[in-house]
Amino acid sequence: MDDSVINYIFREGTGGGAPLVFLHGWGGDCRSLDALALRLPAYDRYSPDLFGFGLTPLKRVMTVDEYADGIAEWMERIIGEAAVVVAHSFGGRVAISLSARHSEMVKGLALISSAGVRPRRSATRTCKIAAYRLRRAFGLDTSRCGSADYRAAQGDLRGVLALAVRNFQEEQLKKICVPVLIIYGKSDKDTPPYTAKKMSRLVRDGALIELDGGHFCYLDNASVVAAMIDALAGGAK
Repeated sequence: MDDSVINYIFREGTGGGAPLVFLHGWGGDCRSLDALALRLPAYDRYSPDLFGFGLTPLKRVMTVDEYADGIAEWMERIIGEAAVVVAHSFGGRVAISLSARHSEMVKGLALISSAGVRPRRSATRTCKIAAYRLRRAFGLDTSRCGSADYRAAQGDLRGVLALAVRNFQEEQLKKICVPVLIIYGKSDKDTPPYTAKKMSRLVRDGALIELDGGHFCYLDNASVVAAMIDALAGGAK
């Protein structure tokens, strides 16, 4: 892969521990985690646009593992050493796969409101899935079906999202050997607290942190989360 394909922001640090890589969530871009990156000036910080977001193109439908492989190759070429990876939501899916498939590139992991484990199927969701399948079977319009993210996605990103939400990463979480911060908002509706608690039981060396707020809890608690990342990265020299 040509490393110029991935657009990213680099911020040079004043001298800290391991470099930091920030992986944004679905619909975000390389600036989505600036509230954290700008509070960690000691570290070299890399914030890429994931494939299909910001200025990084998506040339085909990709799996989460392929996203991770692309980021691993980019890290090897651009950074040249293992990093602490800070990831939000969909970026957490990529980070989990990256840590499991390319452990040599990851020194620590901070998963914030991360997706990746199988959610409980509520009665409402079961009804929505059944309604979608019936509409599709009878050739009816399904354009208003699916999540808001799915309806907003264009082109190959719809295929990426469809694959991602069916990709459950429990086995990959078991393979992660580095320290993991699992941070979640107690009011999160997109990745509910029970999913974070499940992740904490699967990883070998995990710390579970509950914060006030919802899916973007890091924005309301930026100084606190940055301090946690500082402790993680400072110990991963």
